[in-house]
Amino acid sequence: MAVYGLFVGGHTAFRWFYYGELVPNTYVLKMVGMPVRLRIENGWSFTDAFRQQTTLVFGIALIDTLFRYERKKLLLLSFFVAILSYQIWIGGDIWKYWRIMTPVMPFLFLLFIQGVFTPLRLFAETKFYREYFSKKPLIPWAGTLEMLVTVMVLVGFAIMNSPFIREFIFWERSDFAFWNEKDINIAIALNHILEEDASIGVMAAGTVPYYTGRYAIDIWGKSDKYIASLPPDLSGTISWLGMINVPGHNKYDLEYSIKLLKPTWGSYFKYGTQDLEEWRDEHYVQIFYGPSNDGYWVLKGSDQVCWECGNP
Repeated sequence: MAVYGLFVGGHTAFRWFYYGELVPNTYVLKMVGMPVRLRIENGWSFTDAFRQQTTLVFGIALIDTLFRYERKKLLLLSFFVAILSYQIWIGGDIWKYWRIMTPVMPFLFLLFIQGVFTPLRLFAETKFYREYFSKKPLIPWAGTLEMLVTVMVLVGFAIMNSPFIREFIFWERSDFAFWNEKDINIAIALNHILEEDASIGVMAAGTVPYYTGRYAIDIWGKSDKYIASLPPDLSGTISWLGMINVPGHNKYDLEYSIKLLKPTWGSYFKYGTQDLEEWRDEHYVQIFYGPSNDGYWVLKGSDQVCWECGNP
């Protein structure tokens, strides 16, 4: 714990000296201004599907921890409970893929395997088990216990991952595959139609800024202190996955990000309760590029646009 505390303390000290802030900008973005009750309601609603999917696995792990107590088991289980509580406390997330829970799921599954193995091993020592399974088994008697444990583990795994099985076996594409493909194509197009000193206005401030290297204006404020410090939009216009309000996506000011900063390329001119599409039509123009002939809104008359690089 001392080593862990040293790491956290060192990281916090670095943030203070480098940024002048004790907490990350994303903390301010997601937490500041959000009523605690609303955050918890959002987080509880968001994790409802996850809690249903993990009921069997968590239940068996919990029972085994309570009735065959070991400090190591309690420690592993506490990781899962702590991260789930954190997910609820911060008010949910944007995706249904439970990314925040991912680091602790191996711990929970280890406890689940232990919880399955122990009662089956005790069952294997009973007279009924020996007399029934040792008559004419298709699988050698010595392997039936392992077979039963494997079946139970696979059942638990299948239930826990039931919403993602089709993606897991490549039967259908993940939502991320579509969005990643789209963002990569946007980045390729922008590398051709924008000069290197151009700026881009983005909401998903990852793929496109990374692959273009252009200066990014973050409309959602993950890297913008001003946006992160705004009061959240609690009107209910930004809600999905059972949440009344989506953390990290409910603070915005298009007047500032678009009208004032005027990115050379803009991806969104309408969001939440704000609509700048009429203003966009006066100050931006579409340039078309690529086999799909997609249109990209760029600042009119900007010398940061390669006007002859679009499709004829």
